[in-house]
Amino acid sequence: MATNPAYFTDYGSVAVVTGAAASTPPVAATPDSVKAVALGYVGEIWNDEGCWVLASNISAQAGATLPLTSMYIGVPGIGNGEWFVAYNGPVAASANWVNSLTGGEMVSFQTTYGGGHITTVALGQGGNAAPVDNVTYVDGRGNILDSAHDGSANDVVVQTPHPAMQEFSGVNPATVVVYELDTPMVTAAAANVRASVEESVSLAGDFTATDPKPGAERDAIPGLRDERRRHAVGLGCGGPGGDVRSHGMHGVQPGRAETDGGGRRG
Repeated sequence: MATNPAYFTDYGSVAVVTGAAASTPPVAATPDSVKAVALGYVGEIWNDEGCWVLASNISAQAGATLPLTSMYIGVPGIGNGEWFVAYNGPVAASANWVNSLTGGEMVSFQTTYGGGHITTVALGQGGNAAPVDNVTYVDGRGNILDSAHDGSANDVVVQTPHPAMQEFSGVNPATVVVYELDTPMVTAAAANVRASVEESVSLAGDFTATDPKPGAERDAIPGLRDERRRHAVGLGCGGPGGDVRSHGMHGVQPGRAETDGGGRRG
């Protein structure tokens, strides 16, 4: 392809590997559909800096794409489409924000390393919530425990839901934004409704609406990967004890996003 060198710079060739992919979204987006799609990503290989792409894929395949504002941290969240802001830390911070978490929510926040991250609550609620994301597990010797071993040091394997407090412990509540679906399920209670010309008919009893927001789930969820117990890691300290790193997305606004001591940026 001919290009004008005054406007384009040749950086060489780029190899792109593609694969067949197909997804049929559900009839209606619900918290359950978000959770199901998120759990379906367990075992997939993902870049450790691709959390927003992962969350966006999950939400789209679940039936409702995330607002673009979800890719920023440090600024107020803005709902759009079927997503509304359930918690807006930059507007009104609360130290107890974790207590209100429920399945199917997306949580955007600034990590204790200063970078940005977004994760999907796939199981549990409140302090027992368990997200699915591209978290990087590191042992006390600096070894990445969930590396994809595919030739790229930045690729990890998406793990089973892990205790949310591995990522949320020490997080500044003023940087957190929680996105939640607002998708009431409307059902026709009457088979048909007839009305004459210029007749007024009340439809109040002809439809029912339910909130698909998940209720209380069991407090103890077996099978969660708890690196605090298995590897005695120190979360968020960045010290020799090891850590669980929330690798990331978007960046801190304003300024740079440093996701770990090695200087990687979200």
